[in-house]
Amino acid sequence: VARRFAGAGVRVRTEQCIGEPAREIVRLAARRHADLVVLASHRVRPGRPATGLGTTSHKVAIFCASPVLLVK
Repeated sequence: VARRFAGAGVRVRTEQCIGEPAREIVRLAARRHADLVVLASHRVRPGRPATGLGTTSHKVAIFCASPVLLVK
């Protein structure tokens, strides 16, 4: 994904971290002053929307100071 966007002139940074995923993503976004955090999200079932609560993408969307784009 990073290579695809880099070819279009978009500055992209990818990193690997160790720890609790949501906490590390939020921490890294703050440390790097991220313009945007992009994450894949799980499909939420219409009959059970609460199944999406507590996922990594949900936690990041709630706690991250940077804008978050969730992609299905």
